[in-house]
Amino acid sequence: MRRALIVLLLLLQVSLAHGACRVEERARIPLDVVGDTIMVPVQINGHTATMILDTGAQRSVVTRDAVSRLELAQDEWAATTMRGVGGLERNRNALPRSLSFGGIPLVRRTLTRDTSLTVASLPRSGVDGRRIDGLLDGISCRCTTWNST
Repeated sequence: MRRALIVLLLLLQVSLAHGACRVEERARIPLDVVGDTIMVPVQINGHTATMILDTGAQRSVVTRDAVSRLELAQDEWAATTMRGVGGLERNRNALPRSLSFGGIPLVRRTLTRDTSLTVASLPRSGVDGRRIDGLLDGISCRCTTWNST
């Protein structure tokens, strides 16, 4: 019983600490909505990439064409295997020197704080005549998996 009371008090303290949080605007980012597609500008290695905001994605993705155009190095250690309607696809991850969204640098909350991107083919290469360089996972935008430095 005493342990349960201590755990309850600790949980209450944690919940009160979260109640003190406040939301601050850190950036304004232009969204370009084309049909049901939300496109956003992302800065990668000093270049502007046009990416689809994908709120269901677990990782951000760049196309093979974008790897070359954005001067992305390939990760010698990590690769990702993707499965889709077209079958399996395995590519080395891409390693940008810099990655930012709305002027806020993005770094994943991992032990190595890496910025690696999955490289994969997309079902379409453009929307409304505009090139698609990849997908930005929605978690990056909320900064819950990604952290600004």
